[in-house]
Amino acid sequence: MGLGIFVQNLATDETAAEEIVRKINGAVKSARPFYDYIAAEAIKKSNLNVNNNNRKLFARFNFLLEQYKTESGLAASSRNKYETKTEVTKFSKVANSLSLSYKHDEKANWYAISCVEAFFSWTEHLFIHLAIIAEGLADGEMITRLIEAEWKDKFRAAITDTSKTAVKFLDELLLVRQQLRNFVAHGAFGKEGNAFSFHSKTGAVPVIMNYKRQRNRFSLQGGLVFNDGETIALIGGFIMYLQTGSLKPAMFYTQESDLPTIVPYAANGFYQALCDDMETMERYCYELQQQLDDAANMDW
Repeated sequence: MGLGIFVQNLATDETAAEEIVRKINGAVKSARPFYDYIAAEAIKKSNLNVNNNNRKLFARFNFLLEQYKTESGLAASSRNKYETKTEVTKFSKVANSLSLSYKHDEKANWYAISCVEAFFSWTEHLFIHLAIIAEGLADGEMITRLIEAEWKDKFRAAITDTSKTAVKFLDELLLVRQQLRNFVAHGAFGKEGNAFSFHSKTGAVPVIMNYKRQRNRFSLQGGLVFNDGETIALIGGFIMYLQTGSLKPAMFYTQESDLPTIVPYAANGFYQALCDDMETMERYCYELQQQLDDAANMDW
């Protein structure tokens, strides 16, 4: 739905149309610093909406989670079952017995790794919205810095609960992030010599010795083999904590309603009032969604 230039006679008008396009593009380029200035001033004054992609990011996580559950179930139901495959070559005939559960265990592990990646991608986005809606973060420049901050800083900005439950979730999820997600994100090399072994008279020895490691709870071998069941259960418990605890109204706004987050509403206390009552939050979300739909349909 951009700008189009149409001519009556291509043979005589095309040159003029091309000149018009060049002038418009030149004007747009010249105007960029002005619009950059306007955008910077809007951030300083916190006159912002924050785009909401939580539903799509969470849908991706759920898709991968369902794939993990399927493969996990198939692995469990095929324990101690084998299939025989016969390879015939020019010189021999070899029968190999293959574990049916092994291939499903391997796929379940792959999906679990992808689940972890998708979970941290979703929460990186989610925590910004929760910090604004639930915790009243209303400074545009602070929001910008928070977007660029570490995951743990976003967690603490969004979840100020200091209960043992919240603290435990932070500690455990940081372990998952450090031992698994960051390991995979850095090309399965890690950041602390995970990929190296040094030569010795007894053979190759890992550069990272046990006494240097943090408690290695999730990544059992310091690599891609890990306790996927425990990791997925931890993530599921944290999601339940978000959906049923004090953040439930804010989660409904940003996760269920798919609405943009309006920063000035955090400054004037409007979001805080909505978060105090679930029924009020649901009613407002419905009304705002109707307004946005009417505007999109030009139904004034």
